[in-house]
Amino acid sequence: MAIGVMLTFFDFRNDIRKLISSISKKEKVVVFVRKEHEHLVSSYQSIDFTYRIIDEQQPSIINFLLTRCFLLFRKIPSSRNNYYLMEAFKAEGLPDKKQSRKAKKILKWQKLLPKFFSYDKYLSMLRPSKKTDLGGINSMLVLTEIYDDLLFARIIKSKLPTHVYVYSWDHPCKHVRFSKKVNYLVWNKGISEDLQKLQQIPENQVSVIGSTQLGYIHEYLRQSAQEFPAKQNWIYYACGVGIRSLVHEEVSVIITLAKAMQATIPDHKLLVRPYPNLSNWNLYDALADFDNIIVDSSYRQTDLSVSEKDIFLKFSGIDAANALFHTGTTLGLEACFLNTPSFIIDIANRKRSDVCLYNFVHQYQNNKYLIEKSPINVVYDEKALHHILQNTADPIYMHLNKDISSAFEVLSFDDLAANFLNHLS
Repeated sequence: MAIGVMLTFFDFRNDIRKLISSISKKEKVVVFVRKEHEHLVSSYQSIDFTYRIIDEQQPSIINFLLTRCFLLFRKIPSSRNNYYLMEAFKAEGLPDKKQSRKAKKILKWQKLLPKFFSYDKYLSMLRPSKKTDLGGINSMLVLTEIYDDLLFARIIKSKLPTHVYVYSWDHPCKHVRFSKKVNYLVWNKGISEDLQKLQQIPENQVSVIGSTQLGYIHEYLRQSAQEFPAKQNWIYYACGVGIRSLVHEEVSVIITLAKAMQATIPDHKLLVRPYPNLSNWNLYDALADFDNIIVDSSYRQTDLSVSEKDIFLKFSGIDAANALFHTGTTLGLEACFLNTPSFIIDIANRKRSDVCLYNFVHQYQNNKYLIEKSPINVVYDEKALHHILQNTADPIYMHLNKDISSAFEVLSFDDLAANFLNHLS
């Protein structure tokens, strides 16, 4: 048996490489990659897998027109505002100004045009070249967002058993490539419900298998034997904004937090973890003016990944902090499995533009899993911020940790691999 895997950001997703390593102990794994991304896969020779080049492109006016039609008329998630918001963020974050303007123009047309073209209809009409070698592949594991529509269309048409792993808690509310002709693997019951509600995926096609992103939490807790480190005189801030035009708003929030700490807990330091995928960390230079701010740049890498050592140091730093603050990141969710209260800061002003920090904070997944679940862990103004900073040890702020820990099961990578194999085989 050979399991085919199709995913994006192979070089970035440490957890998926670890999962593949665990699966490969039981079954042969073949990763499918486009030629232009071959170098991102071929460099990981220590993992026991092979890779094949995706070769489904062919000169076709029909494929060209279908792709353009799907771009403009595609059906979108029921969380329409969140979808448009994330598309606006993506357009704003494009490094090339011409591409950014084009993306913004397409987004304007998307808002005006009817939504009738489903992803399944699009896939059924595409014409793959059928040149990619699928020999010996018994089942496919595909990760969201779908990496290659043409190969995915071919896989579905060939009726190759396929499971799509919904990689992140925010994917059901912002992505459009969800086919009703495959099965889905998700983190927990809540995300299963999101998939049914937002993407209209039938319940019987969704299975809960756990989260690879939380696999390192399991390893950290096992290594520390659940002996939490002693609390230190610091507060942890996890940056979540990777869009250049929004970073100044997040920096402003960090400065507000630092000033509040100077007024309430002057003996504490603010440990700031920059957003790892932000290309220009000079945007954080204004933080150097504050003596109580320490910007952690130790994990800065030449590629997109962060080493396992730095992942565990990150958890240890959060564990030893008196509180973690953020404006809406997965790290804010991860902190709930540690011995530190997690707070989302919602003090940015709402603006007329979609691309603003207020909207970033109020993404669908933040509202559902953090803000609405525990309003007491949301900072709405500076008065509340001062009160929280003086009372971070209050057990009431740990209720969110208990709720999240009970809703999201944390599994080892070997147990996750067993769950994946149970479905793929």
